[in-house]
Amino acid sequence: MSDLYTDKENFLVVLDSRNATTLQNGSYNSSVYFGFNEPIRMPKNCLKMMCSVLHFQAPNSIYNINENNNLLYITMNSIKTTYILQKGLYNCNNFMTYLLSILPSSFSISINTITNKYKFTNTTYEFIISGNCAQILGFSLSSSASSSSRILTMPYMCNFNGLQS
Repeated sequence: MSDLYTDKENFLVVLDSRNATTLQNGSYNSSVYFGFNEPIRMPKNCLKMMCSVLHFQAPNSIYNINENNNLLYITMNSIKTTYILQKGLYNCNNFMTYLLSILPSSFSISINTITNKYKFTNTTYEFIISGNCAQILGFSLSSSASSSSRILTMPYMCNFNGLQS
């Protein structure tokens, strides 16, 4: 009789990015390392060892503001200011809050919850908005949007859908 090891021992290893040994990209939890106290070893006379994934879950964490659509230009009083938007996963409300934190205090922004269109108001000057973040804000990428009476309601709804495939 041979000394072939035929025991079918099962064990479960649960890995959760929140409990990783090392977070390789800060608090994003998307590149992590797990260190084990003891290695998983094959018994001495084992011919085959199998492993399988029982469950995997990954939230959609693709940024809808990224290096391809993070530029906002606002021209007021013949002065064009460039805003480099922080990369992230936004919705219409937290993006509006973010914009208000970086724009001059003369701006106010609201969103019509029926049409999903942003409305920008400036208490001081007429203004023009342009940039590669146009489709997120609700205007055509090939154009700019200009205020009238220091108010600008975007022609199209905001779009935070991000990548479609």
